[in-house]
Amino acid sequence: ERKSIINWFYRESFDIKHVDIIAMRQPGTGEWFFRRPEFQGWVQKNSNSPILWGYGIPGAGKTFLCSVVIDHFQERKRTANYGLAYMYFDYREQEQQGPYQVLASLVKQLLFQLIPLPPPVDELYKRLEPHGKRPSLDELYSILKVSFTEFDQVFLIFDALDECDQKRQRKALLPLFHRLAQSGTHIFITSRQHPEDIRDSMSASASIELSPSIEDMRLFIEQRIEENVRARRIVKQGKCKDLIINELIQSAQGMFLLLHFHIELICEETNVRLMCRALQSLRDSSNEERPLNPTYDRAMTIIKNQGKGSTAIAMKILSWLVEARRTLSVDELREAIAVENNRYELDEYDWTDKATMLDVCAGLIMIDEKSNVIRFVHYTVQEYL
Repeated sequence: ERKSIINWFYRESFDIKHVDIIAMRQPGTGEWFFRRPEFQGWVQKNSNSPILWGYGIPGAGKTFLCSVVIDHFQERKRTANYGLAYMYFDYREQEQQGPYQVLASLVKQLLFQLIPLPPPVDELYKRLEPHGKRPSLDELYSILKVSFTEFDQVFLIFDALDECDQKRQRKALLPLFHRLAQSGTHIFITSRQHPEDIRDSMSASASIELSPSIEDMRLFIEQRIEENVRARRIVKQGKCKDLIINELIQSAQGMFLLLHFHIELICEETNVRLMCRALQSLRDSSNEERPLNPTYDRAMTIIKNQGKGSTAIAMKILSWLVEARRTLSVDELREAIAVENNRYELDEYDWTDKATMLDVCAGLIMIDEKSNVIRFVHYTVQEYL
């Protein structure tokens, strides 16, 4: 019955995206963050605000760092009576990011950590559920406050707040976060710096600029080269490992997303000279006003220079992802791109496999393996297209 009560508050899973991010993250990433005085002051309540706002440019790796922070407190929970709840916001999931859904998810996560459930939880369930009713927003907030009292400290973590719609979500969420902060919780929020409403709301909060450390970027590059047999052989032959690492770090301009695309580009080359030319090309494009655009331009050139069939599939995939009003599963997109004029039946022989879908799109899309959701590798791809 305990599980039924908890799921009554919020039926959706809350950890799928976190698990997918962990699978893509290099071990040791983000350890520098815990040494920063802003983080330590926030944890120890030495700062003037219970909210720590982490801001950074698009593609800086804020989501990966957020996952590191979540794992940090997951580990601390083993030896301390900490409550932890989190939410990854996504521009494609606006309907799941209103105040009601956020509170319901937080309630579910904290209740999972409590045995037994607090009496008010059981009382609310028995009063409403038999009549097919759901808790109101105020009732959710009351249950959340009850759950706070069961822990010595509570940490709430919200990633990519800027991906919430300003009028439909952020207008209500920002006051809600400050209200939660007044209940004795620690709140960590990440976003871009420039949405004016977020910047204004966080003006009195502790803040920290988020950008990947040199160590994180070096670790990422070394791992990618090591995983690619041909690239590993060419780099060893040319004795150019340090050159590649230094050039890639410089051309990335503090963006992990750029680093991801650039290392993939380098690893595609077939000899030392071509690798060096590719590095020069990246160096020349690093002064662009929109630094991601040349990278996306190159990806689109690769897509258009494929065989006719591969290009057609890639363009269908990109078009569907641009126009979709919600996230799409791999199976949904497979079916959509398989549709042809004057055909009224489809079967598995019409479907494009995952590997091909990823390959023809030249790194612009990704698949979350646990949720089987297919999406752009970053929201800036949508803006570019």
